[in-house]
Order: sequence, then C-alpha cells, then structure tokens
Amino acid sequence: MKTSIREKTVALLKDNPSLAGHVTAVFNRSFDARLDSFLFHFTPDRNKLHPLSIQIPETLLDFVSLQTPVRLNYPTLLVGSQSFHSPTIIPEIRKNPVQGDLLSSNLDCLRKCVVQFGQTSDFFKNPPASFQRILTTFSRNHFLAASDYLPLFGAGDGLTPSFDDFFTGLLLMDRRLGHRRIQAGERFFELLKFRTTLTSYWQLRMAQEGHLTLLFEHFLNTLVSRPLKYSDCLPCLRVGHTSGTDLMRGIEWYLTQERFLRSGESPLCPFSLN
Repeated sequence: MKTSIREKTVALLKDNPSLAGHVTAVFNRSFDARLDSFLFHFTPDRNKLHPLSIQIPETLLDFVSLQTPVRLNYPTLLVGSQSFHSPTIIPEIRKNPVQGDLLSSNLDCLRKCVVQFGQTSDFFKNPPASFQRILTTFSRNHFLAASDYLPLFGAGDGLTPSFDDFFTGLLLMDRRLGHRRIQAGERFFELLKFRTTLTSYWQLRMAQEGHLTLLFEHFLNTLVSRPLKYSDCLPCLRVGHTSGTDLMRGIEWYLTQERFLRSGESPLCPFSLN
C-alpha cells in the first residue's frame, strides 16, 4: 500500500533529528520553506493548513522574509532567531458520504457563483487549442492521463499557474468522488518538476491524493453532501489573485462531466469563462 503525503510528513518530522532550509516564498499571512525535499507551508490560519503545513503563532510572521533560515527539530521550530514548541500537524478530516442527488443542483450554484464573483486569469481569457483538446478528450472518454498534457503545466502566472490550478480542481473532485478517472503517476510527477513551480508541484501531489487546504477540503465536503450556498463558495474563490477561481473551475468542469454521465445531457455544457 502506498504511503500518503500526510504519513510521509509525520514520518519525516519524527524520524529526522533536524531539517534545515530557508524561506522560499512569503504571503499575506503565511510562508513556504523548503526542508529536505518537501515544501512546507507555515501559517497561523487553520483553514490554510494542508498535509505539508505547520500551524504557527501569528507573531512569528513579523520575523519572516525571503531566505530567512528555518530549522525544524521536531517538535521545535526555529525561524531566524525565533523559536517555539510543538508545531501542529493537521489531522485527517471526516469525509461526508456523497449525496448524488445533490450534485446537479450544487453544480448550478457553483457555476453561477464562479461567473458572478470569480476572477478570470489571462490564461482563460484566451486558452490555447491544446486546452480545448483536454476538455474534449475527457468529455468523450471519461479518462485523462496527465502526462499527455504535460506542456500545459506551468502555463499562466503566479506560484500556482492557471492551468495547474484548474487541473488541481479536476484531481480533487475526481478523488473526492472516488472515481480515479484521471491518471497522474510517479513518472508524470518526475517530469512535472521541470515544468512548473515547486509550490504548484506539491499542490498537485496533494490533489492526487485528494487533499488540499482545509478550506477546500471542507468545501468539497459541503459540495457533495448538502445544498450549496454562495457563502460556501466565496472563501475559495477569494484565494490568491485568480488561483481560487481557476481551481473552482476545475471542480465545476469535472462536475459538469459527472452530470453528463448521470443524466445523459450534452457533455459540453457551458464552461464559466465569462
């Protein structure tokens, strides 16, 4: 049985006397640091935690900048000259059973919310022909091999480029419904390292296992188990500049194909690019 990222993280922290690296990216209320071969995320906000995250005191953010040294002697974290004890590793969340009869109406709510409140990235304002091919292929075959579309990864701006965010949404929804219609194996991830950012690489690795931040995992729980409201969608759409919207478009588009399979309607339902 394969070891999950969460299990690898726990083992890495407990089995290594010291992990050292430096801050690689600083965000509004969090930062990334590469330790060993893993990219860890540090934040005081619980909803931003994911399987490679450690929750920190908010005061620690005042002492962080690019290249700040980070050393983790679990359970003690040293950032620059600041240290604290017992970093928090997030637990698995309990997944609600999928209520299939809700998916169609929830898709309508999600689509309307994305159109009304989402931000359109430059990539989706003028998507390449190869992007349309991925939509058509999945609509017809109900299966995708991520390695067939490797040139698209890294397309778009930011630490998580637009196409990568979209594909993250596809993977998350596919895994949450338990289908595994999207194949993304080790060979794909070996090649992906040379195509995109380190942040995006680890985001896709987590999505491959059905994980992301608690914000998105709780959203997916709601999406599949109870009637969806705009207020459920908005926090996810507000992530980053366009990353949240691009990721939600991946979720939306996957659900569009799911509705086609369940009801027999046209697989090329309107895609919320406007």
